[in-house]
Amino acid sequence: MTEEIYHALQSTDEDTRLRAIVDLETPSTSEEIATLVNMLSDKSWRVRKAVVRILAQTNVNIVVPLLIRALSVGNPGIQNVRFHNSAIECLTMIGTPAIPDLTLALNDEEKNVRIAAANVLGAIRHHDACDALIETLHDSNVNVRYAVVEALAKIPSQKSVIPLTNILEQDDEWLKLPTISALGHIGDYRATPHLMQIAEQPLYLQTVVEALGNIGDERGIPCIIRALSSSDREIRKSAVLSLKTMARKLDKLHEIVQRPPTYKALFRSACTDPMLQYLIEFLEEKDVNLILAAIELLGWSGCQEAAYSLLEKLGDEQVSEAVISALIEIGENAIAPLADAYEQTYNIEKKLLLIDCLRELDGIQALQLLLRYLQETDEELLIYGILQALTHETFITLFQEDRKTPPSPYFTIVQNIYAQYLESSHPLIRAEAISFWGHLFGAEALDMLLNATKDIDPAVRVKAIKLMEQFFASHSELTHQLIVLLSDDHPSIRKQAACTLGNTTDPDAFPALLLILDDSNPTVRRAAVLGIGTFLSHNPQEPYCTEALQRLTDVLEYRCRRYEDGLLKIETCNTLQYIRSEKSKELLVQLAHDVDFDVRKSAIFALGSFREYAASLIGVLHPFLRDAHWSVREATVTTLGLLYAQEMEQDILKMLEDPDITVQKAVLVTLGRIRAVHAIPILIEYLAHDTLDYAAYQGLKQLAAYHPDEVTAYSSHENPKVYLLLNHLLGKD
Repeated sequence: MTEEIYHALQSTDEDTRLRAIVDLETPSTSEEIATLVNMLSDKSWRVRKAVVRILAQTNVNIVVPLLIRALSVGNPGIQNVRFHNSAIECLTMIGTPAIPDLTLALNDEEKNVRIAAANVLGAIRHHDACDALIETLHDSNVNVRYAVVEALAKIPSQKSVIPLTNILEQDDEWLKLPTISALGHIGDYRATPHLMQIAEQPLYLQTVVEALGNIGDERGIPCIIRALSSSDREIRKSAVLSLKTMARKLDKLHEIVQRPPTYKALFRSACTDPMLQYLIEFLEEKDVNLILAAIELLGWSGCQEAAYSLLEKLGDEQVSEAVISALIEIGENAIAPLADAYEQTYNIEKKLLLIDCLRELDGIQALQLLLRYLQETDEELLIYGILQALTHETFITLFQEDRKTPPSPYFTIVQNIYAQYLESSHPLIRAEAISFWGHLFGAEALDMLLNATKDIDPAVRVKAIKLMEQFFASHSELTHQLIVLLSDDHPSIRKQAACTLGNTTDPDAFPALLLILDDSNPTVRRAAVLGIGTFLSHNPQEPYCTEALQRLTDVLEYRCRRYEDGLLKIETCNTLQYIRSEKSKELLVQLAHDVDFDVRKSAIFALGSFREYAASLIGVLHPFLRDAHWSVREATVTTLGLLYAQEMEQDILKMLEDPDITVQKAVLVTLGRIRAVHAIPILIEYLAHDTLDYAAYQGLKQLAAYHPDEVTAYSSHENPKVYLLLNHLLGKD
């Protein structure tokens, strides 16, 4: 630091000081760093921010002890407060390298230093700080213990659970509320019994209800349901929101263990009339999240009264989708209210929403209503909506079964109606009529579908082409029809024909797909590449792969020269994965360095298919773990797993510190793929995590196939959620 810079830093002019810091190279000596640390008390917030940024890049061994000294507020003047807050900000930015010194600061003789150290460790959110923080729960000062509890809430660790539950039984009353919240944030099932016990005290009920929702343990549902009947409106609000939060968590858990959730039945059996009225009242609240939660619970109730109340909110765009889902959840009890609402409204959009509900409810009652509405209306939008609804798989099955049992009343009605709509002047109605006819009659409708490919309107032709795909196996002559459609004037037809042709095994389809790689329309070219990829996935013979590779090389060279051609590059990446050769590998590596992150991601994912080239690819992929875009880092981690890159285990483990949750999920799955047996304890820990549990489960499932004894050793885990997931994974449930 030159004398000139030093004087600039001492200048009374804010801009001069700021410019000197911005232009300053990262200081390396103790004196230079100390000078900048003293500037953390600068009266200009812009200067303080600039100093924080540059100090965070300096030698940790020098700067961290200096910053920790600054944690002592001393004289509570404005300058000292600035100094203190800026030091905290800088330590937080430094992150994990500061943890050793911060944990030592937890034993400082001054309580303000201990409090600040706990706050910073919480902000850093790293599990390495847990042991020291847990030890500090025994600090003699209640304010320090409070700060430690809040810090532990930000670091989800199973280690913290038992020490925190001890506070609920032994510590200061003032400390119990933040402890309850902390246990909710950590989300460990072991806290549930302790929370339900303290919920008996009215002072803690609302906080407990919120925590139980965050934990997602089904054992907490009775406590939350009781809170729904509370005389305190705020407690009832918290209970509604908590049940919705818990439902999301339980749905995910039950999807993993493949068991139907029981919480809806439990709620339905416990739902009283007063509780129902409370929920209906919440529909008029201003808080949209509360309204959405109340709507969901009204759906669980299964009550007809709830359906009538929900229908009043159907016109509200913010909640209409949730209302439809709730009405479907109510089931048959919603059909009469839906029918009444349909008869009473003149609003076409609302009628269409009601038709959507009936489609999802399916069953004979819904079918009867839809057929009646179809016969009674001449409004084209309603006809189109009802035709779409009747193409629902359940209704098609009902019609087919009715056809087999004369006099077939429903089949007869619909056959007569649809014959009329096949000749409609409205193209969308013709298209839906053709779709229904194709689904209902199958191969019997093939001639009609072939005629529909010549319809004047492209929407009708596209619908017919999509339906023809199911008949390829038994009707090889369809390939020629589709090849002819590749010359259609409309790009949507050429696009759909190319996509559909990819699903045939007929060799005549391949040269036709290669030919339209030169189509003038970019969406058609992408469809051609997609079709080629699909064809190669079913027909991986060498001649096809060689010719496709040559043409795709030309596409990349001559058709992908603009940034806008990124979509074509992405589709090319997806197709190149079916051509496993040195040349295709080189093309994908080249695409992995593209300026467009979506192209890089797609190329890297495609390289996961090149297992035979793993030795040469692992080194190429390693730098992409530091890519600026999270999706590229995720793709790299996933691909390293697909390539069985065991030598990259330590690098992959470090990626658990990546700021993006999607990357962390990929890491947990990849640890299983590379059979990282030493990572089993880490994966077990993440089974208790709220967001990463399924990824940890997937990783452990793959490890259990090769190291069953090592995984089985944890099958008696004390955490009920971990116990459930592990025993399901091991086939012991």
